[in-house]
Amino acid sequence: MNSKLLEPGGAADDDIISSLPDDVLLHILSFVPTTEDAVRTRALSRRWRHVWLCLPALAFSDIGKKPASGLDELIVAALAHNHDTLTIHLQHPRHKLRANAWLQQAAQRVQGKISLTLEEYRPKTIEDRQCGNVVLDLPCSGDARTAAMSFDSFILEEDKLSILRLPVAPAVNGSLTELELKNIRLEGGILSDFVSSCGQLRRLLLHLVWGVDGPDLRISNKLLEELDVKMILGGLERLEVSCPKLRSLRVQGLGWPGSKIMARFCTPCLEEIYWPFSYSLPKSEVDFLCGMDTVRRLNVGLFTHVQTYESHLGHWLLRSCTGVHHLDVSLWSDKMVGNVYVLNLQDIPCLFIIS
Repeated sequence: MNSKLLEPGGAADDDIISSLPDDVLLHILSFVPTTEDAVRTRALSRRWRHVWLCLPALAFSDIGKKPASGLDELIVAALAHNHDTLTIHLQHPRHKLRANAWLQQAAQRVQGKISLTLEEYRPKTIEDRQCGNVVLDLPCSGDARTAAMSFDSFILEEDKLSILRLPVAPAVNGSLTELELKNIRLEGGILSDFVSSCGQLRRLLLHLVWGVDGPDLRISNKLLEELDVKMILGGLERLEVSCPKLRSLRVQGLGWPGSKIMARFCTPCLEEIYWPFSYSLPKSEVDFLCGMDTVRRLNVGLFTHVQTYESHLGHWLLRSCTGVHHLDVSLWSDKMVGNVYVLNLQDIPCLFIIS
């Protein structure tokens, strides 16, 4: 450090910046691009050695790194302090084996959001090949502070999916406001019971989730405001949603041609519907028990042959949502190739803003 920056009579490593209050140093570190860069500031002086541990948001990843890179020690050190946000992205089996322990500790230390992504890994050693599916336990203890959790296994093969064990009723998570489950298999408790027991839950995202409650999935929560459902897999036949405060409903991958999924919604305060692939779903398979005049934003898909598909959900939503201010429509057509129907996007999605 330049001698001109040293305080009079100060030690060689007591520069002006290092002598600033902790809040100011943390503000400086907040401009550092990555957590890895923030960790490197430990080498500046003794004063900086532990400053990074007090950052409100930390993100760790072992992608492109060796298991001996010291990631374990950094995460353990971080989990000894409180944070607002913690993101962990793991690929190597050695780190994945510790993922559940880190998750349980993080639930007691992170007050904002925990994001855990487990990525597919090509085994290189016998030890790697012996590493089976990663099993996580969704934190639901009285010490849990986390308000939002996101899990994504990011794995293509079904038999290698990460497993998330849900707590068995009557376990209650009193702090959870958001839950995201992506490409993961559920075990243990019943998802319907867990959702209804989360008294503060406001947002629920289910994308490519296996092992739900058998053929029926019931989502009932008094405070839930946003529901995002995409491709619930493993034999789902009936979806029931009863959420008196739900404002946003996003659905993808339900009711593909040939499926038998039935859906029923009791959502009297619904303001937004995002259902872009509604073109082939008969209205007879979907039942909205409340009036649709509260809907202000609507995204639907339609077949170009309107006269043939008037009974499908997209056309029914257009007729029923009479208070829409923002309308987004995708036009599709179908044609027979051999014995298979092929869907083609005919036009760029049409956007209508109605005042």
